[in-house]
Amino acid sequence: MKQRISLIAVAMTVSVIAANACAQSSQFNIRIEKKAGYDQMLAYNNGVIPQTVRVWLNSSTNTASGFPMPVERQVFPRSTVVLNEFRPANPKQAFYYHYQYSLTHGDPSAVHDQNAKYLPPFFWPDARLINQAEDRVNNSHNSSENHFALDIDLPMGTPVMAAREGVVVANVKHFPDTGRLDRALNDQANYVMILHGDGSFASYIHLKQNSSALVAGQRIATGDLIGLSGNSGYSSGPHLHFDVQVNQRGKITSVPFRFWDPASGYYRPKTGTRVQAVKIIRGETGQHKTLKECKKPGNLIDQDVLNCMRRNPQ
Repeated sequence: MKQRISLIAVAMTVSVIAANACAQSSQFNIRIEKKAGYDQMLAYNNGVIPQTVRVWLNSSTNTASGFPMPVERQVFPRSTVVLNEFRPANPKQAFYYHYQYSLTHGDPSAVHDQNAKYLPPFFWPDARLINQAEDRVNNSHNSSENHFALDIDLPMGTPVMAAREGVVVANVKHFPDTGRLDRALNDQANYVMILHGDGSFASYIHLKQNSSALVAGQRIATGDLIGLSGNSGYSSGPHLHFDVQVNQRGKITSVPFRFWDPASGYYRPKTGTRVQAVKIIRGETGQHKTLKECKKPGNLIDQDVLNCMRRNPQ
């Protein structure tokens, strides 16, 4: 997802005018530092995923820039980049400029590993219906950004597990579970985003409000708890929207992925089929316990429950 932020700078002041922010943008910011006779524009990426930032001037008066505008730079995780410098074209007069910037997350050179093993993102012994895959007629996933996403039928409060190991990029969890088919709710879904080792990232969307305790930068294993299924955002009912994407030369693009079954190997589910969860092994003896066996009273799922379950698939 892209964010667009608009700011204005006059002499010694910088003020935010508008922001369409996703969780990643809260870990990214642009600052103007005053130097002797000029302003220096710096990009700070405090997150765990690369960000490509594009900055342009909407308007300016008596402003000269060190680099031609617009400028576009890739800012790696935990790093700072000088984007540009601004100074008065006429040093005897004040200068003014208004700028905006957009962000695209992910490494634009990343290539998705077609042999990556994704497990169905729910726990044994569940078998869940695929409500929507790319083969569905009148598919609502009709853009390059979500074309290969799956909608999986998960009742409210069903535990959602990590389909592949990685690092938590974002956890948005404050939206209520009042989903409906209203485009005004497009940006009001709770989700967790996980960055994979090949630079791709998976999104687990429509999660239940406040059901995930993950934090950005946390490393998780395949089979770890993501959160609980919910009905937040643009949604016809409780389900999980699961998608794998890459930054393809500056455009967030959905990529095909395959689930892995230890008995039958790789497969790509189709609309209307049921997907069986993969059994989890527990302990060194090869014995296993299911989520049902490990759950606490009240269906509480915490670290003790996860420790009860071995995360390696058979």
